[in-house]
Amino acid sequence: MTSGIILQGSGSVSGNTISDCITGISGGAKIEGNLLINNHKGIVITVNNATIRDNHITNGTKGIDGHTSGTATIENNLISNHSSYGIDIELQVIIRNNSLTDNGYSSIRLLNCPSATINYNNIEGYDQYSIELQETTNNIDATNNWWGTTDPQAINLSIRDYKYDFGLGTVSFVPFLTEPNPEATSHPIPEFPSIILLPLFLTATLVVTIIRKRLTKKLVR
Repeated sequence: MTSGIILQGSGSVSGNTISDCITGISGGAKIEGNLLINNHKGIVITVNNATIRDNHITNGTKGIDGHTSGTATIENNLISNHSSYGIDIELQVIIRNNSLTDNGYSSIRLLNCPSATINYNNIEGYDQYSIELQETTNNIDATNNWWGTTDPQAINLSIRDYKYDFGLGTVSFVPFLTEPNPEATSHPIPEFPSIILLPLFLTATLVVTIIRKRLTKKLVR
């Protein structure tokens, strides 16, 4: 496996399809509208104030990985089928309007996380925990999420916080959504570059022209 797109600093990365890499995309202040398939790590956050938005990240070890200082906003992503974590974060983060489905050990892990708000996400299909705190002593706002159930006890037990380890913070999950958030389930497909669209358009036009000529000849006969 190789690396996909690696940026040393800020900048933007959008509209790419990347598969079978060690890291799909690393760096970039804005990472938007990408399709990442079967990468060991889909997106790695390396810069401050990063925005990760409207990406489809599926099949790998970790969906989004952020073990650096700074802040990040993670929103409107579809993150599914990772063997360890959907989101693994060690920075100040806002996580909202994402769909996290079938992500291995935990959907979201907060490791020594200074601050996090986790709202309006669909969080389903984890093996162990929906949200897992590790070395995180701050309290976390995780209200208004859909957890795949409306059973408060089941939701509470799916969250690893102070009740499992008194040295951890508390994750607040009430109130919670009683059905999936539709705003978190609609994700744009990366657009084809114009260099690809133009030949496709010309080919389609040629095919239509040929068919019309043949039909006209048949009608004349």
